[in-house]
Amino acid sequence: METSDYLAAVFDHERAGLRHIGEHVISLLDLRSLVALKRTCHLLHAFLTNLPHLEETALEAKLRLDWQCAPSVRGLDLPPTAAVTSVKLVEDGKQILAGIGKSVHLLPNCRLSQPPAAGEGGPLVPPSIASGAVVEGLRLRVPLPSNSLSSKASEAFPGLEDCSLAIRTFTNTNDNLEKNQVTEFDTMHSWLVVGNNNGTLSVWDIHTGELLVTKQLFGIVSGVRCLPAEDTIVTTHAGKAFDMGVVSVRRMVSPTELTVLWSAYQDILPIFSFDVSSKWIVTLEWLGTFDMVHVGSASVYSRQEGHIRRDLSDEMGGMGLPAARFTSAAILGEDTAALASDDGFVLVTVDLITLAPLRLLRGHAAAITQVLLTGQRVVSLDKAGGLVAWPLAPAVAAGEEEVRAEWELRRVALAKVAGLTVMDFWDAHRRHGVPLTG
Repeated sequence: METSDYLAAVFDHERAGLRHIGEHVISLLDLRSLVALKRTCHLLHAFLTNLPHLEETALEAKLRLDWQCAPSVRGLDLPPTAAVTSVKLVEDGKQILAGIGKSVHLLPNCRLSQPPAAGEGGPLVPPSIASGAVVEGLRLRVPLPSNSLSSKASEAFPGLEDCSLAIRTFTNTNDNLEKNQVTEFDTMHSWLVVGNNNGTLSVWDIHTGELLVTKQLFGIVSGVRCLPAEDTIVTTHAGKAFDMGVVSVRRMVSPTELTVLWSAYQDILPIFSFDVSSKWIVTLEWLGTFDMVHVGSASVYSRQEGHIRRDLSDEMGGMGLPAARFTSAAILGEDTAALASDDGFVLVTVDLITLAPLRLLRGHAAAITQVLLTGQRVVSLDKAGGLVAWPLAPAVAAGEEEVRAEWELRRVALAKVAGLTVMDFWDAHRRHGVPLTG
């Protein structure tokens, strides 16, 4: 038999008796070699096309290795009187949207500079500002601790009116008799939806920079999420006196017309963290701020049952969490949520149908301030800057486990006082030679 015949037999996805040999050969190749071979060999291309999990496994192995090494880091240093309150990677990570003061800037990732080497220093936030309540509100995006903090934040952190790096800048000049500061934003189709601490919600054309509509909403817009499949915008709010909150669902009939589908405001405290899916809304209502971390009770709304509200916090006792208070929340998959517990820096996954706790995930050494789902990974960030990525499947399985995994994506964007940082893990192990240990 000719060599080509052996190869044709081994790399035939329909030939179960020999296919495992081809799969083993593929498993021995790194991603770069695998892709190169796929591009030059029609036989391998057909084999991998019909067995896509082989290439996915090679990609996962590469990214796992990359995440064990120090990534390349790029950043944007701002004046100490500026702060990035929210950030989002767009255009496959090639561009960055950053909320700074009263504006959202669209920045090219490639033009961000390499930060100074360790020990060289850089612009620092003056201690007089960094130790105050202003930073407490900014780092947590929602200025909750006092009635006057909203105006204090705007005066101490006026933003960056002229950003020379920006491709485009979105600024709502409607101050509404108050200082104006971006709290959160999201994107939907070709639109940028921006919430503000003066209660306004603005929609922009992200490509032209045109302001399409501005709506005056309740109190302080503390959260914005868009569901493009539904043309829906969900917002959460904190009252000006921080004594009540609101969660609202709006449909974008057109870029200039937003229709309220549902809203809840009775017996709701200020909402500082939330997530939404086609079936659920999970909210955290503010109970207090401790050591610069917001803490609150958790509620879940069933969107398919008239937005019936249930209290999640009452169900947590079964997982041995004496203080059923949480610092961040995210919805995972179809019927699962992840809640960052205030007790022990633990991530708790919950079945949203039964409200039964599923698993405790331990790995952080400080309070978790943000949780999100991306691809097949759950990513959590803590107050000390620790970043942990968890595989989705174990996170929703029953039981308790201490497991750490790598994020499947290559870039991470972090907002901070006086700058933003983008970490790129792609080919990190090639740049550094060997993985970091410890």
